[in-house]
Amino acid sequence: MLLLSCLLTTKPAEAGTTTRYQGLHTAVRAAGHLIPQIQQASRTDQDQMLCMALNIYHEIRGGTPRDQWAVGFVTLNRMKYPVFRAQSVCQVVWASGQFSWTRWSMRAQLPSETAAWMDCQRKAVQLIAGEKMNDPTNGSTHFNGTLRGWGRGLVSKFRIGTHWFAKLPGRQLGLTH
Repeated sequence: MLLLSCLLTTKPAEAGTTTRYQGLHTAVRAAGHLIPQIQQASRTDQDQMLCMALNIYHEIRGGTPRDQWAVGFVTLNRMKYPVFRAQSVCQVVWASGQFSWTRWSMRAQLPSETAAWMDCQRKAVQLIAGEKMNDPTNGSTHFNGTLRGWGRGLVSKFRIGTHWFAKLPGRQLGLTH
C-alpha cells in the first residue's frame, strides 16, 4: 500500500528540477560525446533523448541490450498513464523519488564510460523517435533489481535479465477499460 500511495502522489518535474537537468545536459553537451542524431536534434528533442539516454545509462548500462530496451520502455510506458502526470520523458525521469541516480551530484551523473554512453544514446534516439519495436516489458511501468519486498499492488511480474518488471492494475493507472 505504501508503494501505491507514493506512486499516486508522484509529481511531475518542477522548475528547480528542470533547471537541474538542463544544467546536466549543458555539461553533457560540453563533454562532446553526443552522437550525430542528438547533436542535430532541436533542443527540445535533444533534452528528451538525453533524459532517456541518461536513464538507461545509469539504471542498466552494464545489462544486456534487452535489459536496456526494457528500462527505456518502462520510461515511455509511464507517459501513457495519467497517474504519473508526465507529458515528457524528462518529467518521468526527474519525477521525485523515481530513479535514484537523479539524486546524485551532477558530477556523478555525467557519463564516464564512453562506449556504454554512446550505445545508450543510440537506444534513446530510437525510443524517442518511436521506431517500430516490440516492448519486451508488455507495458510495464516499474522495474526493480530485487523481488524481495517489492511490487505489492503491482501485476504481471516477470523477469528480464537481472530486473523484475511489473505494472499497476489498470484502474489504478487511470484507465477507463
